[in-house]
Amino acid sequence: MATTDNAIKITDYKGMLFKDESNLFDEVKEITVEELSKRLPKDKPFKVVIRVHNGKSSSRRTVTITDRSRTLRKTLDELKANGL
Repeated sequence: MATTDNAIKITDYKGMLFKDESNLFDEVKEITVEELSKRLPKDKPFKVVIRVHNGKSSSRRTVTITDRSRTLRKTLDELKANGL
């Protein structure tokens, strides 16, 4: 399965996608962080696909988020800053 299958663009972050494996967001192509945090179940982990730049090339990495003690925005900010 490709990295971007069932992926939804997170509009607040360039190069970051939410991996919708449970089909929670049928026919949604883009979503804000606020809407995503409202609609995600609090007890289940989820995956985020991040585009990472390596010089002139780029790749995508999938990160599983299991710690839901912090806000979704703070978690995504840290992922983006660390380039994971």
